[in-house]
Amino acid sequence: MRSLKERANQFLAHLTDKERVALHNELLAVNQIVALNQQTSFYAFGLLRKGRRPHYLEEQKRVLQYRNGLNEELIIHQIHRQHLFKHTYSFRVYFDLVEMDPSFIDILLERLQGHRSTDEWSPKLA
Repeated sequence: MRSLKERANQFLAHLTDKERVALHNELLAVNQIVALNQQTSFYAFGLLRKGRRPHYLEEQKRVLQYRNGLNEELIIHQIHRQHLFKHTYSFRVYFDLVEMDPSFIDILLERLQGHRSTDEWSPKLA
């Protein structure tokens, strides 16, 4: 079984330059949101002050999906649930439909920021 770093390197090696730039920008945004909201919950009573009826159950999901030339797939789910006044956030990372540790995002970001030249990303074929 390959390590997270090896998986990240192989996944990034088979993306186009345009996809790598888009992934880098998305991961920066995701990393910032996760840093603020990872597994947090809070109560908001602003709707009562405004005189509006709160939504009793609402779920917002943001899904980022990237597929490389080897048909490997990276899926990132950001879920915001609102139940009455309580808000919760959760975050899931899947690579080839296997749930990964959130540190996989940090490894991908590290690799994207560390390797700027395109010749370093040439695919290594066996």
